Amino acid sequence: MKQVYFTDKMEIRMGSPFNHCKLEFEGFNLSDLSKIGFQDICSWGQNHKYLILVKWNIMPNNEPGFNIIALDTEKEEIIFSSERVAGICTSLSLENNQLKYGILFKGNEIKRSIQIK
Repeated sequence: MKQVYFTDKMEIRMGSPFNHCKLEFEGFNLSDLSKIGFQDICSWGQNHKYLILVKWNIMPNNEPGFNIIALDTEKEEIIFSSERVAGICTSLSLENNQLKYGILFKGNEIKRSIQIK
């Protein structure tokens, strides 16, 4: 069974409900992928063939942001990496190669979607 585990969780900022963590994989290997700086949410697609992760991308002035990374767990490779998205990712879902995600940006909840492959 393919799994992703979020380890060494810490608040991204003191008192924040959002976490910063490392990743551990079971059933596939992506050792080239940096295992630090991820948010503890993900989405699986097509019987665990695809895994969508959120990697923190914090600016030097402490402005939150993230990149969405899509992995093919059978080929054990990154198939998509987004440009930096300003804000905090609040939700992810993958359906028929359509990725839907929520962003918390300056107190507003924004919904977006992108085609992965």
